[in-house]
Amino acid sequence: MAACSASQFYATYKTPFDRVKEDLETNYDLPNAAQAVFNVIIQAQKHYTGFNAVLKAAMENELSFIAEHTGRNEHVLLSYNDFLAQNIGGLFVKSLEVFQNDRVLQS
Repeated sequence: MAACSASQFYATYKTPFDRVKEDLETNYDLPNAAQAVFNVIIQAQKHYTGFNAVLKAAMENELSFIAEHTGRNEHVLLSYNDFLAQNIGGLFVKSLEVFQNDRVLQS
């Protein structure tokens, strides 16, 4: 893993968000598990004081885990913001896919 590029890493690594999404799909048969992940995060932010700090700490732990397994400084391979943008951005797009089939664009 230490020799892979950032793009190779992104193509093969499953983020915590992806793992939760897959768990919801597999164990709960949710039709749009990506959207459910966002709903869980939004509800947790509303109801649990300090949730954002807990989420950030968990993501920092994930970055440390990645650094340990890639042999690189955690902020050289991925920065916290880049990591979130790459993963949450992709998850957000997946959460909208359910609606893409419903729309018919006329030219």
